[in-house]
Amino acid sequence: MLSNEEAVSHIRHALHGPLDSELEELAIYNQAGRHLSDMHTWKYLERPEASLDTTISQAYIPLPTDFGSEIVADADENLVSTMKPTTFAHLMKLRNESVQARTNYYYYAVEWAAQASANVELVPRFALWPTPTVSEVGIFALRYRATWVNQVALDTGVVQVPDYCQNLFIAVLRACAQGYVDEDLSKGITVGSLYAALEGDPRFLNAVARDGSIQSSYGPLRNGAVGAGDLLIDWGLHATIADPS
Repeated sequence: MLSNEEAVSHIRHALHGPLDSELEELAIYNQAGRHLSDMHTWKYLERPEASLDTTISQAYIPLPTDFGSEIVADADENLVSTMKPTTFAHLMKLRNESVQARTNYYYYAVEWAAQASANVELVPRFALWPTPTVSEVGIFALRYRATWVNQVALDTGVVQVPDYCQNLFIAVLRACAQGYVDEDLSKGITVGSLYAALEGDPRFLNAVARDGSIQSSYGPLRNGAVGAGDLLIDWGLHATIADPS
């Protein structure tokens, strides 16, 4: 377990003293966390299934606050509705033409909502067609990869990464602090150059290996002819018919 206070102490150690007064430890900490999250498609960022709701006359669905990227979006557990990804060009075409929509069949594309104010971060959402005519709870299911969630204080809590990524987080944190304070363009010392050096670092390679081996097997390949019979769902194909009376 790596506490936030311990992580911040590495900033001071890397700089041989406190951070410059023009910089904030919290900002350095969160920037390092965002970079770590973007270094690899980490499995530890894959979140459990989330339910998505539709709202009447609202042509979009809000996404989880820590949404980073979609893994898969599909029907709810009752298989009542269908979601199909598409492009914005296709979405606009459907919206602008008189196309008869199929019941409980939606196309979607990720869009970024306009900022409500200068103090609100941009957030992604699913743009929809057709526009829902009723509000429904849990109509869709989403599996997604989370992004880094900015911390607001560092005096309590722990760094939100698994144990095998803690050494890498420390390395990224130190690189971020050193890059800002010791930046020297003539010598090629920048935050970016120090980040780039970590891509071949054993701490990064070991973390990637550990993250990828967290599940030893994913079973046989799906959606092929060989695996067609390997289903856990009985669609009624093996139902028996009573003798005629």
